[in-house]
Amino acid sequence: MRIFAFILSAIFIFSTFEFNRFIAFAEQERQERQTACICREISTDTVIGGENENQPLKIGHLTKIMTAVCAFEQLEKKNMDIDGRVSVSKNANSQTGTQIWLNVGEQVSIRELFFAITVSNANDAAVALAEAISGSEQKFVELMNQRAEQLGMKNTSFKDCTGNSPENVSSAYDLSIIAEEFVKHKTLTDCACTWLTDVRAGQTQLVNTDRLVRYYNGLLGVKTCAGDNSGGCAVNVAKRGDMTAVSVVLGKQDLDTALEQSENLLDSIFSGFEIYTPEIPDEAFESIVVENGVNQTVGIAISGKMTILIPKGKSSGADYKITKTEKAQAPVLKGQKLGEIVFFFEDKEVCRVSLNACRAVEKMNFFIGFKRMFFAMIS
Repeated sequence: MRIFAFILSAIFIFSTFEFNRFIAFAEQERQERQTACICREISTDTVIGGENENQPLKIGHLTKIMTAVCAFEQLEKKNMDIDGRVSVSKNANSQTGTQIWLNVGEQVSIRELFFAITVSNANDAAVALAEAISGSEQKFVELMNQRAEQLGMKNTSFKDCTGNSPENVSSAYDLSIIAEEFVKHKTLTDCACTWLTDVRAGQTQLVNTDRLVRYYNGLLGVKTCAGDNSGGCAVNVAKRGDMTAVSVVLGKQDLDTALEQSENLLDSIFSGFEIYTPEIPDEAFESIVVENGVNQTVGIAISGKMTILIPKGKSSGADYKITKTEKAQAPVLKGQKLGEIVFFFEDKEVCRVSLNACRAVEKMNFFIGFKRMFFAMIS
């Protein structure tokens, strides 16, 4: 009996030691987890502020932002019916973590799968959607990485479509890019801004983990998550008037902290900044002389966005510099760059636009030259 009691005591002491060591390890990992954030205005592509914004970090369920974008783009490209139903595979059914409890062979609509991965973070729905679009999760993940490369997301890599893999990484800046793509699709923003809904004929209820959808003015979504690998994360986009702001917060100790910072970042743009369109000087539109051309001058067209983001009421700090070719040699191509305007705010460059030829000017040949010289002599 004493031996049995001794064994029980030893087991209890060992278990307590192991549990405390696990808690200490988890706490150390939490404290060492790197955080990152970014605040960017989309229409002017202006970064207001950030911290470690280009650092690749584990992103967990935020992976599903790219899953949703790639799936919807392919849906439109392949002209697939969003209300069409697909059969759930054994692979989709076997997913762990957050799910909507899909059964093998169950018929579920593609629209429901979008709701399940945007409102909730359902892993079985993500795999079912990936398989419906590309035939297999592996092929779909290849598509995700290709799309990331096309968008210039240099610090992003995906190993699965769910976010279960700790090898899924991205940066705050890269996630702001994919969030920008996400909100281009109203179907996705409608899903992401839904607070409460159900799928599977009412069998599964979905509650949005992003509390901002309940009250934040102009919110367009996008996604939140919290996990041991990623920490508390929030990606949000909101639009008010002519301004569209995106905030990304990664690696916080919990979701509430991430959402609080995300909201503050959005507020900092809308309360402190405004879109300003500088007045283009008349000299920018003056025609340029073309030497040896069929036409002696060519008009100017401006190419590029002429809007900048400035602190509210500070338009006096905006300035510009024009650089322009004095003479152009024929032939001149339509759209050929002949100069540019660089805009500054408080001596810092904020954007530039090109001054391009508004039409083509061919090189003068002998007959046109002789004709022009003849009429010059008799006039």
